[in-house]
Amino acid sequence: MENNKTKRLITISRKVENRDGRLAAIPFLRITGKWFEKAGFCIGDIVEIDVENGRLVVKRTKNSWRVEKRAVVEKYMVDEVGERIA
Repeated sequence: MENNKTKRLITISRKVENRDGRLAAIPFLRITGKWFEKAGFCIGDIVEIDVENGRLVVKRTKNSWRVEKRAVVEKYMVDEVGERIA
């Protein structure tokens, strides 16, 4: 069954950082999933993030190292049991 969702719900987490000797909670967003590939993003793509009030728009740029580095990245890709997957 193909997943054609166009919206995702992801929770903003916190990342604790040391800022001038004081701990500070910083908003943190981690976005992962195979749906990235279905949306046209690949490992190695460089993205541009437009920041608006209450909205982030992620766009792939023309800059990418995936063509040059793909063979290097794939050489080291392994699955959970340690077998090469690329």
